Amino acid sequence: MNIEFSHWNWRELRQLGIRDGMAKDDQLRYTIFNQVVLITLITYLLFLPIAALVESMVFLLSVLLGSIVVLVCLFMNNQSNFKISIPVFLVSVIVSVTFMSVATGRNGGVFLGFIPVSVMALLFVKRKVLALLPFLACVILFLLVQNWWKMASIPDPGVIREKFLYYSVMVTLIILGFVYNEFFRNSSDESIAKLVFLNMEIKKRNADMMENIRLAREIQFNLLPPEHVFKRCFPDSFVIYQPRDVVSGDFYWVEEKNKRKYCAVIDCTGHGVPGSFVSILGHQALYRCLHVFGLTEPVEIMYKLHEFIYHALRKEENDILDGMDLALVSYDMESKKLSFCGAGSDLLFIRDANKGLNGFDVDIRGLDRELYRIRGQRQSVGSRHLNEHFKQVDLVIERNDAVYLYTDGYVDQFGGPTFRKLMHTPLKKLILEVQDLDMVSQKRAIEEYFDYWKGEANQVDDVCIIGLNLAQ
Repeated sequence: MNIEFSHWNWRELRQLGIRDGMAKDDQLRYTIFNQVVLITLITYLLFLPIAALVESMVFLLSVLLGSIVVLVCLFMNNQSNFKISIPVFLVSVIVSVTFMSVATGRNGGVFLGFIPVSVMALLFVKRKVLALLPFLACVILFLLVQNWWKMASIPDPGVIREKFLYYSVMVTLIILGFVYNEFFRNSSDESIAKLVFLNMEIKKRNADMMENIRLAREIQFNLLPPEHVFKRCFPDSFVIYQPRDVVSGDFYWVEEKNKRKYCAVIDCTGHGVPGSFVSILGHQALYRCLHVFGLTEPVEIMYKLHEFIYHALRKEENDILDGMDLALVSYDMESKKLSFCGAGSDLLFIRDANKGLNGFDVDIRGLDRELYRIRGQRQSVGSRHLNEHFKQVDLVIERNDAVYLYTDGYVDQFGGPTFRKLMHTPLKKLILEVQDLDMVSQKRAIEEYFDYWKGEANQVDDVCIIGLNLAQ
């Protein structure tokens, strides 16, 4: 900050030569230096009447020359020439204190000025090795002045003048203390005001950000299929959708085309705002796969979706590692064929006991129902390398068959008596246990168990589970 000296403003004087591009520690160091220079100038002005009291030409010249040098330092500070002004200031103050101490003698008390001067060097000089030079100079000069008093013959100014001189110096130091405190108090008040302003600004920006996120949530919710659309496709079903944050990285998707019904649950990498962006991209990609490219089989949709997400998120100059896990099913209403393709997600299939499911072993066996876990490929859509080819599983739906699609937010939730992950097995057992209930009651039971397991812990991820009873 450069200011005209014709307009004295103490708060601005503390910021002489401080520029925005300077490092924060340099700005603080130079601000303190400006304050000390101003206080030193006031000190010299207060010493002028004491110079008349001492009746010493050496003392008077030291005060006058010191004042001139301090003014020059202020001018250099205004030009941001701190590297020159700091050593000039330190040398001039050391010389002035030396000669004033010699002129006033031991009883004058001016020699105590070597103490703050030695500390100044440690404050202002950035390289501590160089800061030791003026510090050692003050120590040596202090000892030399003490020795000189013993050898030299100083005229006794008299008891009254001696006491008056001593008390004058003490009063001056007290006044300087108040001035110094005023500088730092003003600086502290200014800092507090800045903190209050910044706090208000942060609150305002946070409120604006949360408002934008709430608007993003409305957009994301509008992309999800409305309840009446979902129920039209799958009348006997339920959806559990619990975002961890305001917006979610999980979403679900349903469509109906040419007597085939499609349903998917998708878990985008991450949650919150990053996941929500990817979820919008995934929603549009699924729509294009079905209605623009005319794909019908889940495995075809999976490959096209992978291609779309890979090229959308992985630019050469910005290799983003996000992708998505999903479980996708299609149901042909005429042939009763259910087709499943999974990427990092599985399908839970429920069938009456003893009927069996060709090609799959029972995962959990109940009294009258059996649960099969049909695994998807262990890789995400949009990943850099496809280590496994996507595969499609085709099943013929029979009476009382039900399927469940889910993201990993439910099974990854921490809680319970030992505060651990819920894992897959408790969810599978719970789904098997609630098979005698209708879909609405199943949803309630699954939600209640999740709340029980979570307890007072925070939800760790977005949760999405869909249950479909495809044949009555």
